[in-house]
Amino acid sequence: MRKIVILALGLICASKPQAQETHGDPEFWFLMLNHYQIDDQWTVGNELHIRRTEFMSEKKQFILRPFVNFKPGESVVYSVGYSYIETHPYGKYPRPITQPEHNFWEQVTVNQSLGKSTLSHRYRMEHRYQGDFVEESPGNTVIDGYSFSNRFRYRLTLRKPISEDYFIHIFDELWVSADKQFKQAEYNQNWIYLGLGRNVGNGNIQLAYLHQHASGGGIVERHPSLQLTFQYDF
Repeated sequence: MRKIVILALGLICASKPQAQETHGDPEFWFLMLNHYQIDDQWTVGNELHIRRTEFMSEKKQFILRPFVNFKPGESVVYSVGYSYIETHPYGKYPRPITQPEHNFWEQVTVNQSLGKSTLSHRYRMEHRYQGDFVEESPGNTVIDGYSFSNRFRYRLTLRKPISEDYFIHIFDELWVSADKQFKQAEYNQNWIYLGLGRNVGNGNIQLAYLHQHASGGGIVERHPSLQLTFQYDF
């Protein structure tokens, strides 16, 4: 996995600078995260994401993401999951209609203890089936078939308690897109997350600032975002 990260960083550094147009609006994201522990090694869970842009006025994305975790020891977690994604028309260059995506993924998370803090390395590989737009007639666009591609994501996370009830949650995530043969890869996104959380019973509540930087096709999107997260573990 480290070789993949090094390759991804190399692709970014080696890419040639291009004239790019930058745009983006403030966004608000809501995340509900649940886990159900089956035994000491197996956990099932689900994520529900609702994302709105122009802060609250327009829909951006809806995501439903069930998954299974296997934890053979203290420091490593293996996961597989599926994401159903709807991306709505939004922004300066909107899609003609809502685009569906079926996303199958696997990931490895490696946790390191730093005193009372936890440092995590998360490596995720996604296999994406995105709906194809077809204009049947002027002003009438439909989804007809799906295109396949891959995407690699690496997230470095620090979680640090600041009291018995409160903690700080920080991460930086790098995204690299690739075609179905993994022959063409390019930098896609970077997320920086700065959050404050409060433990509540078997879960927590987090409020965070999330900065998104996405690029492709000569266009750059930058979105300063507010994210509210509810997590509850059964």
